[in-house]
Amino acid sequence: MNPASHSAWLMHGNVQRARGDMRQSVVSVNRAIALNPNDVDSYIFLADIKTNQGEIAESIELIERARELSTRTTNWHKTVYGKALYADKRYEEARDVLVSVDDLTFAQRLLAMTYAQMGDQQKAESTAKLYLERYPEFSVAQHMDDNAMQREEDRAHYVEGLEKAGFPA
Repeated sequence: MNPASHSAWLMHGNVQRARGDMRQSVVSVNRAIALNPNDVDSYIFLADIKTNQGEIAESIELIERARELSTRTTNWHKTVYGKALYADKRYEEARDVLVSVDDLTFAQRLLAMTYAQMGDQQKAESTAKLYLERYPEFSVAQHMDDNAMQREEDRAHYVEGLEKAGFPA
């Protein structure tokens, strides 16, 4: 790996994240940011890791920093932002971000959870149904086995949203 390459550090951090080594992933992505402090994707990757670690306020700050750097937002950027807002229980804001995702299925599960937490059961269930039509094998248990959220209270909040939205156990 080229130690002077921001892209190499970012890729390395994502490999570490995929392997479950969040601590080293943060170190690598921070190194990528140090090498290229104007790369929006680096901030978004780090924000997603921070959300999974339960560091929601820092995650949102990182996303806001990315938004200051560029008005270009991808569906992935919006979904990471919506996930952080959901984790922070800022449901109306999360909904507003998630409905703006062009390919709605990319964020549909989070949107269904958000509607459920807002008490809009009809929208929650209809959105969950659309998601399940595309991913009929989805189950809460299997999803949570693969979920990277580390704090128990965050995991419980996430499961609560899935269950309220009507996703299968």
